[in-house]
Amino acid sequence: MIDFWNQLNAAEKVALLGAVIVWVVYRADRWSQRRGLITGVVSELTLHKRWVGDPYPPTHQGNWHKTHMPYKLGTIAIDDAIVRGPSLFLNRNLSSDLVVYRQLIGHYNQLVNQLMAFQAATPDLWLQNPPQHLLNRVTELLAAVHFLGIGDIANSKAAHWGYVEAGDELGREQTTKVLPVIWAITGFNLFFLKRWGKWI
Repeated sequence: MIDFWNQLNAAEKVALLGAVIVWVVYRADRWSQRRGLITGVVSELTLHKRWVGDPYPPTHQGNWHKTHMPYKLGTIAIDDAIVRGPSLFLNRNLSSDLVVYRQLIGHYNQLVNQLMAFQAATPDLWLQNPPQHLLNRVTELLAAVHFLGIGDIANSKAAHWGYVEAGDELGREQTTKVLPVIWAITGFNLFFLKRWGKWI
C-alpha cells in the first residue's frame, strides 16, 4: 500500500485523497440517516403501544361507554421509513412489514373516524337517557374499532398483529451489531448472514 502511494504523483494523491474523503462523508451521512430513521420508528411504535399494543380477541368482553373515544394514530416516522427505509434498512422484511402495518393503521383510523362522526352527528346520544338503538350503534362502532381495527394475532390480523410483526423485524434490525458497521464502511448489505448468529 505504501509503495502504491509513493508511485502516485501529487495530482493523483490529491484526487485519491479527495475520493476517500467524499466516500467517508457520504457513508457517514448514510449511517446518520439510518440511525435517525430507526430512532423515529422506535419512538412511533412506542407511542402506538398504548393503543394497539394489547390484543382484542373476539372473546374479550367490551365494557365501553358511549363517551369512549379512541384516538387516531399518526404515522409520520413510519411513512418516512417506508419511503427511505429500503435503501437504509439492512433487514428488507422491516420495510415490507412497515408498509403492511401502515395500511392496517389506516384501516384502524377509518374505524375511529366512523365512530367519531357518529358521536358528533347524533346529539340524542348525549341525552341523560339516550335511545337504546343509539347506544347499541355506538357500542357496535366501538367494538369494530377494537375487534376489527386492533384485533389480535390469532383471529383478526389487524393493527395489533401488524404492530407485533413490525416490532419483531425492527428488533432484528436493532440487534444486528457487526453488519451495520460493514454496511457503513463498504455499502454492502450482508444481512442474510444474520441467520448464522444474533451477534452478527
